[in-house]
Amino acid sequence: MWDQFWSPPSGDLGRAAYASERFAARIRLLVLCLLAFIPIMQHLNGDAVGEILVGTFCLTFGIVHSLVQIAATRQAIGRRWLGLASSLGDVTFISVALVGILMTSGPAAVVNNKVLFAAYFLVIACTSLRYDPRICAAVGLLAIAQYGGLVVFAATRWDQMALLYGANEHGALKVSAQIGRLVVLAAAAGIAAATVVRMRRLALLSTRDSMTGLVNRRFLDERLQEVCGHWERDPLPVALVLVDVDGFKEFNDRYGHPAGDVALRSLSIVLKECFRASDTVARFGGEEFAVLMEGATRETVHRRCEELRARLAETPIPTVHGARITISAGVAMGPDDGERPMDLVAAADRRLYDAKSSGRNRVHYPSKDWVRDIRIERDDYGMSPAT
Repeated sequence: MWDQFWSPPSGDLGRAAYASERFAARIRLLVLCLLAFIPIMQHLNGDAVGEILVGTFCLTFGIVHSLVQIAATRQAIGRRWLGLASSLGDVTFISVALVGILMTSGPAAVVNNKVLFAAYFLVIACTSLRYDPRICAAVGLLAIAQYGGLVVFAATRWDQMALLYGANEHGALKVSAQIGRLVVLAAAAGIAAATVVRMRRLALLSTRDSMTGLVNRRFLDERLQEVCGHWERDPLPVALVLVDVDGFKEFNDRYGHPAGDVALRSLSIVLKECFRASDTVARFGGEEFAVLMEGATRETVHRRCEELRARLAETPIPTVHGARITISAGVAMGPDDGERPMDLVAAADRRLYDAKSSGRNRVHYPSKDWVRDIRIERDDYGMSPAT
């Protein structure tokens, strides 16, 4: 639970969290536009100029903040820090508005203000869209600290400022009520953080294969679709490797299905060890697995695939004395083999079938000269030939 709380959102959750920044900015912009009539009504009612100026400044600043945030998300700026910065900025924005009220209407108008205090809860609720419980906790603590500081300041200056502004109009300062407000803010932040942790847990379960712990076919398809969609502006090479266990039906018939499950789990462990942490390793279905390698060179793909094939052939299966498995694999490279996910899957599957038909325990690459071309590239850069 503690590890889940402190870990940042990754994969699709991280991308969804960043996409939510634009949604949160639009919600803020809509709310502020709906509240734009307040300074107008204050002017018509003949309220103090200071109150009108504070309201106008806060609305203008909030609208500019929202527009800047929308522009930043369109330019893909601040993927790691924008969620935290915008959330903390929203809390500070509310507190600044309360400071303005304190200076224009007195302390009683701050400690008994219901509209702006409720806005703290809107900000805390929006932190759930970031899928990061750390942001929920940080925003809650900052809201408690800032509002608590305003209450302490108002309480220490109550008698002096009450004479200047008149406290009776907005009510009295009740310490128990203010403590209750702080407790409710803490509870709201805690609920938001717990909701995010639970949400991330459910998202993880929906994208993971229960037996191997790898991501499932659905996750891979979505990631592949996203990668292919970026080729127009970022044409980085992408490799898709389909891996299939050789003779898995015979293995199950000889050793039993529980041993087959152990073999698949062993294969999943070796897969994660042989490929990079940035690669997407998925269970494609049955005894078939897939690896999506983004930005990988042909040499990297070749080295990782051959390492996988060699290690599996030498790794005994736990609980099954003397048993080993081998794999066949097919490699597709995008965008050379196609710019659509289905094209890459079809190319890799075709080469996987060729690898099995030509004897198994081997990897088929996009061309017969794949290894020779890698050696030529290495020689051109003054490097030793690939083994």
